[in-house]
Amino acid sequence: MGNPTNTTFSVAHPYVAKFDTSGNRQWLVQQNAATNAGAPSPVYSNGVNVDGDGNIYLGGYFTGTFDGNAKAGDPDSFVSKLAAP
Repeated sequence: MGNPTNTTFSVAHPYVAKFDTSGNRQWLVQQNAATNAGAPSPVYSNGVNVDGDGNIYLGGYFTGTFDGNAKAGDPDSFVSKLAAP
């Protein structure tokens, strides 16, 4: 998971945030961007789900290397499990 205040990446990368009923952010988890040929590469999320234990699952696609996984297609898909804070 990336740092929600991370400004080193200039491309899209997924995040999930929880807000209370007043609109105040309670927490945020963010993934790092992918890399492609040594440069930041965007990661796009297309869906989110939460299991009974509060774990968050994101799905989407990327080009390059993401979370230590090299692409098998162009673009390639991913599903990531994020522990809720």
